[in-house]
Amino acid sequence: VWVIVHVRGAYCITLPVCGGGCGCIRERCLLYYIARVWMWVCAGLPHEAMTSLRASIDSVYTVVSQRLLHILFQKYKLMEHLTAVRRYLLLGQGDFVRHLMGLLEPELCKPAASLYLHNLTSTLETAVRATNAQYDSPDVLARLDVKLFELSPEDTGWDVFTLTYHCDGPIGPVFKKQFIKQYFAVFNFLWRAKRMEHTLASMWSVQMSFAKELRHVPGMAALAQQCYGVHAAMSHFVNQIQYYFMFEVLECSWDALVKDIGKASDLDQVIHAHATFLDTLSVRCFSSAC
Repeated sequence: VWVIVHVRGAYCITLPVCGGGCGCIRERCLLYYIARVWMWVCAGLPHEAMTSLRASIDSVYTVVSQRLLHILFQKYKLMEHLTAVRRYLLLGQGDFVRHLMGLLEPELCKPAASLYLHNLTSTLETAVRATNAQYDSPDVLARLDVKLFELSPEDTGWDVFTLTYHCDGPIGPVFKKQFIKQYFAVFNFLWRAKRMEHTLASMWSVQMSFAKELRHVPGMAALAQQCYGVHAAMSHFVNQIQYYFMFEVLECSWDALVKDIGKASDLDQVIHAHATFLDTLSVRCFSSAC
């Protein structure tokens, strides 16, 4: 809600009352402060009182912003939702991610056109119940969902699958549509890297089985040794990529986000901190140009 105050046609003061479209504030104190400002303006102020008016508006804005942030963080658990998005969309919940990928592999190897959303949702719920994700709050788990991107003729399930987190309600202004798109791009990068890790782990088991069965074949030992070397190099590369993002990028960026939110004095600063966090992730995980 934005209140535009005109004083004698010469000045225009924009007063942000309760954030960008956030409809969660219906406290009487807000109405009281807004009414006081309007009564003061309508009464007619001399030109010399402009400085006092600006100071009063700044004071009102500070009180309203602090009240808004208090409600968002205490009543609507904004930080809890940011943490949940980090754990699920940024793959921070390791046991859940590994179990989910193992359960989804048979489905996601199929052509994308043959997938059914309700089957994937059921698999997601199974993964939640089987891992530590089950201990999250009901509100967080209710927002976690599956989404399929627009299909192309040659796509498999791996190409169109993503997790999503419904950010409607009072926390919506902090999770703009553009932010969710950035989360999807980062998730896609991390999900592909995690898939490679999962595939290489499966290949190692198959490799060892073949090596035992064919150990008496002439020349097999040298060939197996070469395969081990290639597999080790690929595993090292994938692990280093994941380490770089999860620790060098995500942990540092998350620490900066928490500090910036802790210092925020209004909702705009919280949104700006979130945008900076996502821009950093997008650039450093190669899903956006610098």
